[in-house]
Amino acid sequence: MHLKGLNLNLLVALDALLREKSVTRAAERLNITQPAVSASLQQLRQYLDDPLLERVGRQVELTPRAKDLAVSVREILLRIEAVLKTAPNFDPTEDKRTFRIAMSAHMAELIGVPLVRYLISNAPGISIQIVDLAVDSLRRVEEGELDLCLTVSERALGNPIQDAGNLQSEHLFFDSFTIVASRDNAVLKDTITYEEFCEQPYIELLFSGNFRSLPDIFLSRQPRRPTVHAWMPTSQNVLTAVSSTSAIAIVPARLFELHKNDLRLRRIEPPLTLPKIEQKCFWHKRNDIDEGHRWFRETVKTIAESTGEKPAP
Repeated sequence: MHLKGLNLNLLVALDALLREKSVTRAAERLNITQPAVSASLQQLRQYLDDPLLERVGRQVELTPRAKDLAVSVREILLRIEAVLKTAPNFDPTEDKRTFRIAMSAHMAELIGVPLVRYLISNAPGISIQIVDLAVDSLRRVEEGELDLCLTVSERALGNPIQDAGNLQSEHLFFDSFTIVASRDNAVLKDTITYEEFCEQPYIELLFSGNFRSLPDIFLSRQPRRPTVHAWMPTSQNVLTAVSSTSAIAIVPARLFELHKNDLRLRRIEPPLTLPKIEQKCFWHKRNDIDEGHRWFRETVKTIAESTGEKPAP
């Protein structure tokens, strides 16, 4: 297809160039030769009457015109991709497709594992790729690198995304935080004061990239907090460490329920009001036309509803 002399296939090259700011990296992204990308760049420069990429010192930067084009070009290609993915009669028992979804390690255990079991039994051609929740997960949903992001509703407030209005969200379930300790910890009773809480060895969750957990954010606002003896990358690591030491930790209640017997854990009544957790599913509204995407979201929601509480009326 041509539009006033522009071959729309060049939009793919333009998107790669604007994202990578390098002919070499754009060629690698597109899996084509550098001369082919260079030729596309030359055609784009002539058509748009703009250099698009220019050297500033030792760096290659986008021109003002290129910066203006970047988001729109990416969105056009993603919408085309969404249209092409849309099957008129999507059948999960027959169709083959891979969905990419971001979630924390504990959500991968609560939702991801039963989702895998369901897909193997009911939709053998449907695969999922679960990636770690990160600071840029919602941006990756916006830019089409991920289909879904499962995270707490508060997390959306601090994510660097271009236009939050393009993201849709749906409630999955509520959870709460609880203090946990080993059943072999004879020092602590079932209830403790805040002073006693602050005096205990404490293990804290720290996501990759210094992505802060909600308990960490909550405790940082208190006048006093426990001394952290270890930072662990997943809630499961935290629970395992607590089970074999005298340390305590704050973890999601549903994860505690899942592991309390095999790790011999017990819960302690918190001496302060811990924040409630609302897990939500985020996606880009461009995918609303995609029957397969809608089916996948509904499947995730159904599994989540069997895991957590219903939303408050």
